[in-house]
Amino acid sequence: MTLVSLNIGLYLLSALFLLVYLFKKGQKWWLPLSYITIFSALGLQVITLSHQISLGDFDVISAIEALSLASIIMVLLIIPYLRRHLNTAIAIMLFAAVTQLLTFFDHQNVGFSTPSPWLSIHILTSIIAYAILLLASVQALLLYLRDRALKNRRSITQKFPPILRMELLLFRMLTIGFILLTVSLVTSFAFFDQWFSPHFIHKTVLTGLAWILYGAILWAHHYYGLRGRPAAKFIMLTAVILLLGITGTRLIQEFLFASE
Repeated sequence: MTLVSLNIGLYLLSALFLLVYLFKKGQKWWLPLSYITIFSALGLQVITLSHQISLGDFDVISAIEALSLASIIMVLLIIPYLRRHLNTAIAIMLFAAVTQLLTFFDHQNVGFSTPSPWLSIHILTSIIAYAILLLASVQALLLYLRDRALKNRRSITQKFPPILRMELLLFRMLTIGFILLTVSLVTSFAFFDQWFSPHFIHKTVLTGLAWILYGAILWAHHYYGLRGRPAAKFIMLTAVILLLGITGTRLIQEFLFASE
């Protein structure tokens, strides 16, 4: 718990450093400080995961642990774009801090086991895909706010990167996330008989629906030029459906079926 508390503090501190750098770009030493705190937080997370592996409980993943791991991947993905997308980085640091905070309320007695290699690959690709797509939804939210306040020169969104640059990063992440989500769905055919069981029907329906919607968004963007606020709205809506598919299944397993 001490490491988790320190992790939360480091993520919040990195968000603060990035926020100060965003508004005071003349003081460039805030950015190196943010890099130090971010890598320190990631290092602590590696230590925590290594401890879990040493205890032999890494094959059990709870809902909150899955979100926490997804947030770590999101942090790793945003690091190369840190300087050019400070707004997105700040949002990701805050999200990572929140997911780390939720680990205090984690139910370790109930989890999701991985008895087969195919299931392990499926879960791994799923978590990476979810992380990238959730990161894309954060970018979509920021793009929506930037586009909405385009004519308001006093808005804080004027500190955001140009809209075209934000859109380029958004659809790049969305494409990568969609490909990985497709891989995740393909690997799930290894246990097709479980798709519509009471424990997994929520994930099957919601994840399948999210996959269709993400594909439709990319298709409309490529062929019909879908962009700006309409694209951001569809991406955020689809992210909510996907998030329900992630957490809904886990929470149903952990809280509803735990009493059986």
